[in-house]
Amino acid sequence: MSIEINGNLYDIKNYKNFENNIMSVYSIFNDYFGMDIMNKIDLYVDNATENSGYTPIITPVFRKYLIIKLGITDFSKSEQIVFQFAHELCHYVFYSMLGLNKDFANREEENICSAMSLVVIKMLFPDKFSFWKRYVSSLIDKNYHGGLEVAESVHYSLEQLKNKILQICEQKTSVSV
Repeated sequence: MSIEINGNLYDIKNYKNFENNIMSVYSIFNDYFGMDIMNKIDLYVDNATENSGYTPIITPVFRKYLIIKLGITDFSKSEQIVFQFAHELCHYVFYSMLGLNKDFANREEENICSAMSLVVIKMLFPDKFSFWKRYVSSLIDKNYHGGLEVAESVHYSLEQLKNKILQICEQKTSVSV
């Protein structure tokens, strides 16, 4: 597996819950996107501390690996962990398919990643889904707010969302060739 969680987080209260949620989401992506995509680029998962800059975020480092830095203040908040990580891991898929030097995420990619968060939340926390649906619909930034429309357009199906991602990446790679 090409994923590592920052070992310095281990002593934080509820770390095991954090780790379990990260690995649950990673496992879902691995099942849907396959090992070739999910193991293509080494991934390091970290969590921000105070004054750590913008989070959550995914950042390429040395054109060799990716770091996902989440912004979780309480490791017992499973839904928040899943929501943030699913979004950033969706960006990982785009990097894996388009390369580490791909353009920064545009509105379409951000909305797809927001949709991914909703789809995964619905899979893992169906009883909490309405809260997260309202959360996304209330976002002011159009780069994220449109995720609800994308999720609805694929009927909250991870398979359909995956196919949408694959199609977009295929179009981008065929245009750049």
